[in-house]
Amino acid sequence: MNDAVTTDYWSARQGNDFDSSSNSFVNTTFYGTRFEWYQTLGQKIQKVSNTIHQLTLRGGANFMVCGPKIATVIESIPGFGASTDGNKSQFAMGVNQVGTLQNRWNVYKNPYMTENQILVGFRGSNFLETGAVYAPYVPLIMTPLVYDPSDFTPRKGVMTRYAKKMIRPEFYGKIYVADLDLI
Repeated sequence: MNDAVTTDYWSARQGNDFDSSSNSFVNTTFYGTRFEWYQTLGQKIQKVSNTIHQLTLRGGANFMVCGPKIATVIESIPGFGASTDGNKSQFAMGVNQVGTLQNRWNVYKNPYMTENQILVGFRGSNFLETGAVYAPYVPLIMTPLVYDPSDFTPRKGVMTRYAKKMIRPEFYGKIYVADLDLI
């Protein structure tokens, strides 16, 4: 999130547009409904996607990760298709794919993510088209079974070693969302 190159801003308050010259939100006249205003978030996602395409020369964004409140907005935008794959969501924990927006962006909901941000990114079809790398070089080491002397509970230790590296930060963009208390 910190290394994402492209940044944009959106407000959940109807009519609040971001003015980059004053670096603040300006209330404009908007005569639509709340759900029509939510569709302007799709325009911001498209803008960040096009900037990623311009910077990478590979393609626009094809995924986004957001928290539950922002997912509420995205899931109510026309063109959102929920992922309903039988019992798959029955055992979902942590980050999971909730659907696609306009059949273009895979939407992932992360319950641990900072609530006012959306990560938008591009992931290609081969290893050269990636922005970040996670490389475990010691997959998993387990200690032998040890008994805790205070309560004789059997315990095992698990350890791994890995490296994470941002290689191409231009593959990522983020959108800051203001006024989430209105959702």
